[in-house]
Amino acid sequence: RVVCIPPCVFDELVKILHPHSIFHNQFNHAQLSVNIQLAIFLYCAGHYGNAASVADIADWAGVSKGTVVNCTWRVAVALLDLHDDAISKPTEPQRNSVKLFTHTRSSCGAWRNGFLAVDGTLIKLYQKPGLYGESFYNKNSDYAIAFQVNNLYIMLSLILKTAGCYSS
Repeated sequence: RVVCIPPCVFDELVKILHPHSIFHNQFNHAQLSVNIQLAIFLYCAGHYGNAASVADIADWAGVSKGTVVNCTWRVAVALLDLHDDAISKPTEPQRNSVKLFTHTRSSCGAWRNGFLAVDGTLIKLYQKPGLYGESFYNKNSDYAIAFQVNNLYIMLSLILKTAGCYSS
């Protein structure tokens, strides 16, 4: 699980991304296959700190540092081009479900009716915030803010369902 997703999801992503023109060129030197470029992108996306340096990723993948940058850029462009097909607003039942979850889990009254955020990467804080400070204390005994993403149904849930890896 170096690339942080199940194999069936990886395979579906490769199928979806493969037709994109960014992975095909008219030069004598062919690009790496889409599955290798996607693996490099996912490795980059799933690691941080010292493990995320371009040089370390290049060593892991057995490619040059420039190839890591190019693969990451190509996959990001292809994924962003799928935006309109992959993202939709949540339905009323989905919003209500998230609101209920937020209400039961949050000690911050202002957040209890929220539905437009999901957990993400933690950003550690230097000290406890003055306003709602205890709400920022996490399971790792740190005060942190979760980098939030809008809870719009992103491509991976569609891919997971299509690949038979997930059902909801």
